[in-house]
Amino acid sequence: MASSAGSAQQPEPQLPGITIQTKYEPEVDTCQRLFIFVIGAGKRTLSMRLAEKYGFVHFSVGDVLRQNTGDPVICEYVEEKKLLPSGHLFEIFNNTFKAFPHELPIIVDGFPRCLEQAREFEKIFGEPKLVLFLHCPRNIVKSRVVGRQDGRLGETEEVFDKQYNEYREFNPAILDYYGHLRGTNKLVEVNTSEEKEAFWDKLVQSLGMTPEWNRLLLSFVAQKSTGFWES
Repeated sequence: MASSAGSAQQPEPQLPGITIQTKYEPEVDTCQRLFIFVIGAGKRTLSMRLAEKYGFVHFSVGDVLRQNTGDPVICEYVEEKKLLPSGHLFEIFNNTFKAFPHELPIIVDGFPRCLEQAREFEKIFGEPKLVLFLHCPRNIVKSRVVGRQDGRLGETEEVFDKQYNEYREFNPAILDYYGHLRGTNKLVEVNTSEEKEAFWDKLVQSLGMTPEWNRLLLSFVAQKSTGFWES
């Protein structure tokens, strides 16, 4: 999936009769955690497998939001496939992160969906150590999404087309930001159009050649040994 634009920042959307916070200050310091963002096609499969292989935490943004069925704000945004306002979203993030062992890197599956989200996240929680972008031709992604049987509602062709167009609009800015504008290349791109085992092998190979990934693993090992992060 792909692309993004440099349009002026829009005010956070509001639901009729519901007040949503747009800013969020965490009660605890989570800024020393190690984060990996995963966006694109096949992210759930690879995120879960990475977490299992290396002992990291897999945090699926979509799963967490779908589980908050008692919150009318979240339900409204999830059902309409809209971006949840960052203040509300990051409160959920922080409450969830606090439940994870502090020493474990967190794979954030399905985030960010736009550059503004990424920047706001960095202000509160710190920069991600790595961003994995999993790309695949539209027709293959569509057949996977519309045809999957994992209990999700509303995965129709119409919904897919709407989300894919959003993805094409917002993704380029994210890729530019983490691929070039940050000064260090945090971005790892992997083609996920093949069978799962094939693109898993590609991911492992690409990560092995990425300095940021190797530094992350070293930091993880060092932190487990000493209780402190290496910079």
